[in-house]
Amino acid sequence: MNQDQIHIIIHQYLTQALSAEERVNVETWLAENEANQSLFDSIKLCWDLSEGLKDDFDVDTPKAWAKFSNRIDQEAPLKSGKIVSFKWAIRAVAAAVLLVGGWFISQQFLNNANTFVAESGVEKVQLADGSFVWLNEGAQLQVESFDGKDTRLVHLKGEAFFEVAADKTQPFIIKTPQTEVKVIGTAFNVIAKPNETHTIVKVISGTVQFKGKSSQPVILKQRDYARYAHQSNQMEKSLVKDLNSISWKTGILSFRNKPVSEAIQAIENHYDVQIDRKVLSISDCPLNATFNGSSIEEVMASLKTAFTAEIRKVDDRNYQILGGTCTVE
Repeated sequence: MNQDQIHIIIHQYLTQALSAEERVNVETWLAENEANQSLFDSIKLCWDLSEGLKDDFDVDTPKAWAKFSNRIDQEAPLKSGKIVSFKWAIRAVAAAVLLVGGWFISQQFLNNANTFVAESGVEKVQLADGSFVWLNEGAQLQVESFDGKDTRLVHLKGEAFFEVAADKTQPFIIKTPQTEVKVIGTAFNVIAKPNETHTIVKVISGTVQFKGKSSQPVILKQRDYARYAHQSNQMEKSLVKDLNSISWKTGILSFRNKPVSEAIQAIENHYDVQIDRKVLSISDCPLNATFNGSSIEEVMASLKTAFTAEIRKVDDRNYQILGGTCTVE
């Protein structure tokens, strides 16, 4: 069964379109391995923030369902990066995004921590408590021993997505020079890039406690967004708009009436390319599209078709979009 068919079944599950027996089959498939659950969680995260999709998305699923029912035990094994031995624990249900500036690790910590580095591509790490961490390329994670401690403490440089095992007796904490995030039953994305002047937390579901170096802690819940400025010690709070900031982990870019100029920024970040805006005549045109595991060539081809534009590939990392008109619906 291919990914598209799996996505259709998961969509039907999320929209309550399956019978009781069919839902049991899906839940059996989810319980079989972590890869299935991870795929479901990623799609559900995007689903939770995709307003309007539930009303206008209609797919005929009998063939996909038949294949799903017959092959729930034939999915590929979970891919992982560097792994620490662990005992599986029930994971919490939540997600958040954190952007952190600056980086410092004391010599004492360096001497007592496990270090994981994603040197090329995304690495998956399994911690001793059953938590999972996906490290984006270039990210570094240092983990203190959890044994006999009151907390589970980690330090991050770069970007990572966490799924934290629930343990109310031993909170999970991410520390940086300027901020601290205390996990209260959650899974979350963390970006800790050097030279940044602010820290950002985006909560998709669940709850986190977030505080700056010199600020009072704030509680963030589902769809909350907070930005802490290091120098001014100011905390701003609003709502999460989309999940494109963690597309590196989910593989999904989703745009709903998003101006092309804004969509291009997300595309550039996801594919590490540059798209020339100097001659972009469709900047304000709304884009409605979802790209799931698509290549940059496929994305550019879609833009070409949607706006009857000319696409020029300058080299592997540089593109131009010429001409084009807004689509009239």
